[in-house]
Amino acid sequence: MSDDARRPEEEPDPRFEAGARRVRRLALFSGRIVLLLLILLFLGQRWLLFPRDASPVPLPDGGVGARVRAVTLRTEDGLDLTAWFHPGSPRALVILFPGNGGNRGGRYEFVQMIRNQGCSVLQVEYRGYGGNPGKPSEAGLYLDAEAALAWARAKLAAERPELPTEPALILMGESLGTGVAVEMATRHPVDGLVLHSGYPSIPAVARAQLGGLPIGWLGRDRFESARKIGGLTCPKLFLHGKEDAVIPLRLGDALYIAAAAPKERVTIERAGHNDLWIADVGRYFGRLRSFLESCTERSAGRSAGRSAGRGPGRGAERDTESGAARESAILEG
Repeated sequence: MSDDARRPEEEPDPRFEAGARRVRRLALFSGRIVLLLLILLFLGQRWLLFPRDASPVPLPDGGVGARVRAVTLRTEDGLDLTAWFHPGSPRALVILFPGNGGNRGGRYEFVQMIRNQGCSVLQVEYRGYGGNPGKPSEAGLYLDAEAALAWARAKLAAERPELPTEPALILMGESLGTGVAVEMATRHPVDGLVLHSGYPSIPAVARAQLGGLPIGWLGRDRFESARKIGGLTCPKLFLHGKEDAVIPLRLGDALYIAAAAPKERVTIERAGHNDLWIADVGRYFGRLRSFLESCTERSAGRSAGRSAGRGPGRGAERDTESGAARESAILEG
């Protein structure tokens, strides 16, 4: 009989088996924790994305004076939303789509500063914010924005016979609202687009905030601005804080690169996310004023051209910049 046949079977090391069982239990426990966290993240993502202040907001100073007045926006799904209209120069109307925090009361001073740059401002308040009915979502915010566009176009049409030229219509988005502004600019011809702390998409922001974890597939509200902005030919102004920790500057740069010309970029030194315009008031509003004036002049020239029987209407420009030139534009500003 061979030595192999006579060799008894080796008994497994009990210490090894105990260790293997501990590893399996730990892996199973960790998997359950990860699954639970993913479920909680999926279910609670709108609470994280829309940390709204739902409190009703009274008009500043009890509505005394003509600096601001409340208007009602009626959405396609039947909501009546309160927004604020800040009357100013009739030559340009800016529609402001705000970020995801607070409500319109906290932005009053900021919007008044915008109005002082030579325009009127419609300050949108989303569903679920500032005493408005409804719950926010990407689709819902687009409905709110459509209602704002409808109100603005009706106002411009009513005022047009009294003005020598057609007023400029400019969309401005702040943080989350840049995604709303970009979407509306793909649907409607506008004279300009201002993006304050813009981003390529919500999944891109989530990855930046969570150390690069690939969780974008969980997102219900995506705001994919980088995929849309390349087809927009209206003038665009990008404003971003160099020290922004919520939407890092590199994400604003990515959106800027994706955009077609004409475009310009302003980076504010020592500015974070919530103090972008405060960090350098002169530079922020100086560049904003120049941009609004150029959009107003373009609108006036186009209006005069149509009166003389020549020239295209709003939004009829075409982008002729090459892809290489577009990417090199990151060096501007």
